[in-house]
Amino acid sequence: MKAAAKRALDEIFAHGIGRADLLNGMVRLELLTLVPGTDGAPSSEPQRVLWLPLEGFLRSAATIEGFVGELRKAGVVRAAPHAAAGAPAPAVLSPNFPAE
Repeated sequence: MKAAAKRALDEIFAHGIGRADLLNGMVRLELLTLVPGTDGAPSSEPQRVLWLPLEGFLRSAATIEGFVGELRKAGVVRAAPHAAAGAPAPAVLSPNFPAE
């Protein structure tokens, strides 16, 4: 019997997630990319939508949290000051994603 040919994975690039919604048990994530704005400053626009069942989304969130922990341990990112105090995280506005 022939071994199955390895299929190339499609890659999707996004600068981040702009919006997340729960609709009929499915999580809908809008993937954003930066585009030049009319004033020359970058603006974010949704380019793709990713749908996940709620259970798959929660598993993905746990995977991402674990990876962020590894990045902190390696010194790539620092823990936010509120994390040590156990306080809820404040809203963080990135210069890459201006408030609309």
